[in-house]
Amino acid sequence: MLPAFLVSDTTLRLTLLLLLIPTLLPRLADPLPLLATGQENSSSTPLNVEEVELDVRLEPATYTLSAKVMLGLRSRSLKPVEAIRLVVPAPFADRAHIYAVWDRSGFLAWHSQRIKKDLLIVTTFAQPIGALGQRWLVIRFDLDFTHFDAPDAPAQLTPHAASLRATGWYPLPLGVRPRQFNKLRLGLRLPRTWRLRSHAESKHLHTGTEFTEYELTAEAVSASSLLFCAYAQ
Repeated sequence: MLPAFLVSDTTLRLTLLLLLIPTLLPRLADPLPLLATGQENSSSTPLNVEEVELDVRLEPATYTLSAKVMLGLRSRSLKPVEAIRLVVPAPFADRAHIYAVWDRSGFLAWHSQRIKKDLLIVTTFAQPIGALGQRWLVIRFDLDFTHFDAPDAPAQLTPHAASLRATGWYPLPLGVRPRQFNKLRLGLRLPRTWRLRSHAESKHLHTGTEFTEYELTAEAVSASSLLFCAYAQ
């Protein structure tokens, strides 16, 4: 027969273990999300954004930024990804006009709705992304900067000046909050009379009758980085 003090101690430990079981089981049932380097993800999406390619045309006279964003997606899931939810954040949700969404299979059906201050874009893949697979997704859209008054916003456009940061103004998968991208490319068309001040490696491509074309590239670029400023001469 065990001594009384050992019986008492054993009983106490068993009682504490029974009390802790309801707390431990939910944590054991929830696997930790897999995080890619430079990404912050929530459980709302199984996708990472590894690369971004942007094509942007600035039309200051009409306060319009016309853009095409190409997202290099990688699945973190062992199951096929059949759909994606993209978000255009405030203050651009009311100023975005989405024209088309497509991938390698062609144009995709999509619909949009407001969630709080953001714009949600939902699309279903014609060919799901396979387990741990990759896919380029393209979104064509415009931003209207008429009477825009948000001096700290990551994109700015007036008849006399413009600037863009690496993210915060174009659609990204819901729940993805990147700290940096492995690679970013920006094709940029400015009015011919404007002067570019690039904060990334830049290359002059062509000067036409109305626009001058540049290509800006960066690797391991922070999501908050300023890509360029431009000014009317």
